[in-house]
Amino acid sequence: ETVKLAEKNPRLMKLLFINSQKLLAESIERIDDFIVLSPEERYVKFEEQNPGLAARIQLKHMASYIGVTPISLSRIRSRLRDKSD
Repeated sequence: ETVKLAEKNPRLMKLLFINSQKLLAESIERIDDFIVLSPEERYVKFEEQNPGLAARIQLKHMASYIGVTPISLSRIRSRLRDKSD
């Protein structure tokens, strides 16, 4: 459906192409983060990119997003709190 519509409308095709590029770049960045960053660094990056979101979502969802168990996330948060004190 969308492809047929985009073939008829060059502006829509350009929009789809730009969005596809953006999604691909974001996916590559997430993969790179899992390879290069530690779980603690991924948590810090999540907090920096999504200020206040952690207070609105369940910790199990955030843990899943950064690739750790909820227990590990709890430990990471505790360590970071201790460092900031």
